[in-house]
Amino acid sequence: MEAGTLGKTGDGKNGVERITVMLPSGGRGERLAELAEARGINKTVIRVRGLTLIERTIGLYTRIGIRNFVVLTCHRAESIRKVLGDGRKLGINVAYSADPGRAAGKGGAILHALKRGVLSADSRCIVHNPDDQIVGLDGTFARNILSAHVSAVRRGAWGTAVCVPSTEYPYTSLTVRGGMAVAARMYPDVPIPTHVGVTVMEPAALASFRRLIKPGKKIDFESIVLPWLARRRRLGYAEIPAGSWIPVNDMKSYRKLLSALKK
Repeated sequence: MEAGTLGKTGDGKNGVERITVMLPSGGRGERLAELAEARGINKTVIRVRGLTLIERTIGLYTRIGIRNFVVLTCHRAESIRKVLGDGRKLGINVAYSADPGRAAGKGGAILHALKRGVLSADSRCIVHNPDDQIVGLDGTFARNILSAHVSAVRRGAWGTAVCVPSTEYPYTSLTVRGGMAVAARMYPDVPIPTHVGVTVMEPAALASFRRLIKPGKKIDFESIVLPWLARRRRLGYAEIPAGSWIPVNDMKSYRKLLSALKK
């Protein structure tokens, strides 16, 4: 990762005291229904070794002094409020923005938060899906991705996508020659940078939501905003080690997270 500078309060007007972390938490999590729906909770408040997924995510950022968080809610929002409240017990500020009537997707949820003024349009923010868990980097993750973002901004970026350099292919791959398999490998690493559900954004990137996201449609910003930024050479890249990202979207990945935290 290319290092930038990030002092106690970051760089200028965008120091950590002004950064807001957005936590998209509106999904139903059908594939984790055994854990979440049976308990009547949102999947982000599933507990893993004493902490909920959303509390673990918040902890990555409070370690460097970030105190402002916005939770984007829809499904079973009351279960999240019960855990976090207004944030005072955690020493932070937590605001909520509920989807307008029906699920809006991450893109629509962020646009709605901007329009309501729950999310400031004039400061730096980080979007982090709480079910995208980061392991093994508790003390360094937030500072390193912000340092990489600062460097990218100096090169003209409006946003930075946090990625792993490769990811495990969840099937068995074959090498084929002349119509015959000459090698087989189970769960190979695919050397393609893969977004881990974490994006750092400048005000210019947030402004694009008003232009690109259509209200009333369920849409994730990764399918529209990130490609738009990339085409304009406005999207930076921050890399974390392969294996430090666990997307908790089914029972297998939930058990993987349990195992990783135990280690």
